[in-house]
Amino acid sequence: MASVRVDERGRVLDVRLEPRWAERIGPGDLGASIFEAYRAAELQAAVAVYNTATAAAPREAQPDLRELARDAADRPRMSLAEWFGATEYQLAETTAELERLERFKPPAEPGERTQLGPRGLVGAVLAGRQVSGVTVRLGRGPRPSAVDLARDAQLALQSAGRNEGGPDGRR
Repeated sequence: MASVRVDERGRVLDVRLEPRWAERIGPGDLGASIFEAYRAAELQAAVAVYNTATAAAPREAQPDLRELARDAADRPRMSLAEWFGATEYQLAETTAELERLERFKPPAEPGERTQLGPRGLVGAVLAGRQVSGVTVRLGRGPRPSAVDLARDAQLALQSAGRNEGGPDGRR
């Protein structure tokens, strides 16, 4: 029904709908179809970025397990009290680092809101900074063409990606 194309950063480049989508699904399922295509495109872009990054990364030499076993056998064993002490120390260090990093956490986003396309036909539902769904608003009157719906969906998703809109798509 719907296909979405995104760039390597997940930005929406294109949305397409099959011209005869209404013969295959109902208007109530169109938003879910667009959202499913959007999520699939995001995943495909993320996999491509991961594959590119891992292909370019130098491969670490695998350690010789026999060498590791010999090293472990040569180390003195820790007593239970020493192990608990070391664990408590590491936990305290980790907690301090987490508290330090909490200062840099962005403020909480308001609740869910909808970023509408310019024609008000399609809305990208945002939960925080993430697109959590797509709504389609088909009122009474003539049904818009697949091209018009796809264009409105594309612009709604692009705008949501820039996170420009306020509640219900208004600034």
